[in-house]
Amino acid sequence: MQGKLIVITGLDGAGKTTLAKKLVLYMRESGFDAEYAYGRSALRLAKIIALPGRKTHLSCQTSEDQYCTDRDKKRELFRRHKIIGGLYRTLLLLDAVIHLSRKVNPALRNGKIVVCDRYLYDTVLTDMAVDMHNSDLQTISVINMCEKILPKPNLSIFLDVSEGFSMRRKDDISSIEYLRDRRGTYQRIATVKEMHVVNGDDEPDVVFDAAAKVITHEIGL
Repeated sequence: MQGKLIVITGLDGAGKTTLAKKLVLYMRESGFDAEYAYGRSALRLAKIIALPGRKTHLSCQTSEDQYCTDRDKKRELFRRHKIIGGLYRTLLLLDAVIHLSRKVNPALRNGKIVVCDRYLYDTVLTDMAVDMHNSDLQTISVINMCEKILPKPNLSIFLDVSEGFSMRRKDDISSIEYLRDRRGTYQRIATVKEMHVVNGDDEPDVVFDAAAKVITHEIGL
């Protein structure tokens, strides 16, 4: 019997890990064979492009102004050097597909319920869509292509938090513009992919109850 895949996606600091682990514990206590999986992969193949790129301003944000400057430089680099952009995108997606296949597929084949903390969406939306200045149509096309290889989630929950909430929870994010760029993309793609939106700004117990209710209604647990 094939298992079921539940995906928790959202901005850095949204509380995805906390929610995913609480849901797994809740399901196990309710008698279901549930397993937690972490869906974000380290840069392996894509490191070929990312590491040299950081020396030429493909770097993480260090301040509000620096983030905007670096973002624009990345976009210009990918616009002018389409081969580099295409190679980076391909290697980044290969990293994600290999990692997720290893983390998710075996448990699903064994009939387990897998709660995946981050998924393909987070790789595409956080690491690719904004920096490469992709349109929503391009972003959806990439996601749909990868979903032909990866398991398609039975249920996707977008944990939506305000930028200020995320900044308070994650002290390693120095630019609110970084979050604004990505939150808008998440919200639009979540609508197209028909994700269930849960307000991550609520108290943790309220967030958990809302997510558990969605899972019970949609999957029948």
